[in-house]
Amino acid sequence: MSDSYSQAELGYPGDRLYSGGEIRTRKKYRYGRCEVRMKAPHELSGFVQSVFTFHYPKLPVWDEIDWELQGRHPDRAASNMIVGKYAKEWADTRDFGSYEHEVSLPHGSLISDWHVYAFEWTPDFIKWYIDGHLMRTLTRGALHPRGWIPGDDSPFGGQSSEIMMNFWLPNPEIMADFGGCWNEAAFDHGRSVDATYDWFRYYSLDAYQPKS
Repeated sequence: MSDSYSQAELGYPGDRLYSGGEIRTRKKYRYGRCEVRMKAPHELSGFVQSVFTFHYPKLPVWDEIDWELQGRHPDRAASNMIVGKYAKEWADTRDFGSYEHEVSLPHGSLISDWHVYAFEWTPDFIKWYIDGHLMRTLTRGALHPRGWIPGDDSPFGGQSSEIMMNFWLPNPEIMADFGGCWNEAAFDHGRSVDATYDWFRYYSLDAYQPKS
């Protein structure tokens, strides 16, 4: 497999000090349940590891449902829904509401421990789970008025999305607030850092098929 860069970029991102990794489906999906068993690097800051649905921000509608692990919070995980129209930057999506929420991991565990992260995506609600425990529910009625985009283009409206998993390092401008500050010694001398995924599953919701 040859190296490349995310199609979400508006252009070639240029040279970077470090590189990350990404896996994405070739097909698009809508509605159903996504599950992944994963763990983050141990005792390391300055990274983001995730599983999520994604509709490219360079297209008219940005739709995203996440589980995100951040190095700055080793005992928490972020359950997110992000939506925006003609939003090319994350900051642009704030006009459509803020639907990110961190939860504490069950039983005092850490993101460097194995956990099964799941979310259920339906026309009426999104539910986030860790190890079978329901951690959060977001209903379509809870959306900010602008979050319910005309044309039903929010995730509740069934915008088809790819499913992705990735691991990346935040840039210096955002690392204090997102992902955490790099432990540069951990990345020196060509050392690799592993974000570990054991398996992934997707179950489609009855009566709803992916639309192209």
